[in-house]
Amino acid sequence: MRFYSTMKTRAGYLLFLICVLLVSLNVPAFGGWDYDQSLSSDVQFWKHVFTEYSSNQFIIHDSENLNLIYKVVTFDSTVSERNREKQLEKMEEDLEKKLIELSDNYNEASNQDHLLELFKKVYGSSLNNSIIRQAAKQIRAQQGMRENFRKGLERALAYLPFIREVFREQGLPEELAYLPHIESSYNPLARSKVGAAGMWQFMRSTARLYMKVNRIIDQRYDPVISTRAAARLLKYNYSQTGDWGLAITAYNFGLAGIKRAINQYGQDYLKVRDSFNHRKFKFASRNFFPEFLAVIEIMEDYLVHFPDVKPLELPAHMKYQLKSKISLPQLAQRLEIDLPDIVDLNPVYTKRAIRGWSHLPAGYWINLPIRSDITKLDNYFHRKQIELAHESTNQNNLNDSVLDDLVRLEQKNAKMTSSDIKSPSKNMKWSKPSVIGENSSHINGWGAIVANSGLPENITSVEEIKKQLFEALNITDDYLIVFPNETLGHFADWLKIPLSYLRQINDLNRRSQIYQGQKIRLDFRRVSKDNFLAKRYKYHLEVLNGFLQQKEFVNCVEYKVAAGESVWEIANNRYKLPLELIRYFNIDSDFNKLFPGDVLRIPVLMSTNLLEESL
Repeated sequence: MRFYSTMKTRAGYLLFLICVLLVSLNVPAFGGWDYDQSLSSDVQFWKHVFTEYSSNQFIIHDSENLNLIYKVVTFDSTVSERNREKQLEKMEEDLEKKLIELSDNYNEASNQDHLLELFKKVYGSSLNNSIIRQAAKQIRAQQGMRENFRKGLERALAYLPFIREVFREQGLPEELAYLPHIESSYNPLARSKVGAAGMWQFMRSTARLYMKVNRIIDQRYDPVISTRAAARLLKYNYSQTGDWGLAITAYNFGLAGIKRAINQYGQDYLKVRDSFNHRKFKFASRNFFPEFLAVIEIMEDYLVHFPDVKPLELPAHMKYQLKSKISLPQLAQRLEIDLPDIVDLNPVYTKRAIRGWSHLPAGYWINLPIRSDITKLDNYFHRKQIELAHESTNQNNLNDSVLDDLVRLEQKNAKMTSSDIKSPSKNMKWSKPSVIGENSSHINGWGAIVANSGLPENITSVEEIKKQLFEALNITDDYLIVFPNETLGHFADWLKIPLSYLRQINDLNRRSQIYQGQKIRLDFRRVSKDNFLAKRYKYHLEVLNGFLQQKEFVNCVEYKVAAGESVWEIANNRYKLPLELIRYFNIDSDFNKLFPGDVLRIPVLMSTNLLEESL
């Protein structure tokens, strides 16, 4: 660290002491993720790779000291990959010869030599000829990744709400949700040369410990299931290593290898990184954690680096649980949907399953296009069940007309098992809402649910929601529980106190993020509790009205959470509604602790012109 103050004054001397103290205490660089100053140059290197250098640029650098950058080469986009590799190889060979020559003639070298000047800038007085000779063996070219990172960011903005929710459920740091930036750029279909697959790049052997990987299904390609698996794996890694640097490195290198390193060097990430010698513990594994730290810093202010980035729009779909075994081609035929459309929504199923060589077993879940008529599948499965039932009693002579009568008889009093939507009142009669696709003229932004025919009796009003909201926002003593869409800045503004003071009394640093359900201490010396509550309530009314200003609230329906389903999936995939809006209609529900069978209230919305037509 350089100090330009002369420190002749007491103020200057005090500044010096404060700076030294901050370095010695290893102050977190951001958001509670501490890292040693020795990693700072590596973190900055990867930030530049991810945000500044494009894919046609290559940084020629030292593989052991990322501060030592020889040059940045920019290729024309017309140069083929093969020719580019040849040119880079020639550059590295020429540079190696120059470094060996500089090492041999170190004492006679001119101070005007730009390579010698570069080494002196990096190593200072500790420079000698053996350092230069060693550097000749450590030349490496790193391709820029700005375009790739940007594409990953577009995908990340779509998936991060759900991923953060999973890591919160596991009690893990939410920043771990950024790991796919390094692994796959959030591409659920990514596959590496060594066989790692999916957004979280699981190897087959590791994946089988946490999910299904067989001849029919490979859940590594399911972003929801693989995210839950990654959270469990990272949690286990940390329990075995006791250090996040080691736990994250183990995600890349393997836990067994890191345990061997811990046996030699202890639970010290820097010692392991600098000293562990293993034929597979190379550049990628040594830099995995610094890359992750760089990603965290980028994501703290990603709009600074990518100001016009927009989240990828994920395809809407519905989930359906198979009642009986069926092949994918049969399923597509029954639904009268092109097989490729179903395959695109179900990357988890293998080529064997797609070609119909293996049937999907009963109980498997499948994603279907949002407009699928799933009653056709229900009818097919009912028919199959009746056939099997009569076969078991040796009544094999039933013709098609008899079977059709039996199916209608069975379905007369049957529930709609294909949907988890049910009436909120046993005495209320209403039509099942239909979900309209993205291309429908009735869609205006979010909100894809409309009543199909007729309107249900209104058993839930916005006034009732507002009343529940007011009760939920109440304050106990001098503490509140954080509600969705709230920030520390809001609380400080409503309390008329400095934001820095509010952080201080809650032991939070400048980059700490608060979360729903967190307990926050308040200071009511400048405003009364009633005044604070009024401002808080007004703010949430404005947010709620903002959601509803383009749609007319019709009613609420109840939705029963299925096994393995998250609120994010329900909001984003099934109903195309903002997650925050659903939170307002389920104030008493803890979204971090939902279980199969729990019931959520889903608002039924309709554009104004549709409502007038229905009335």
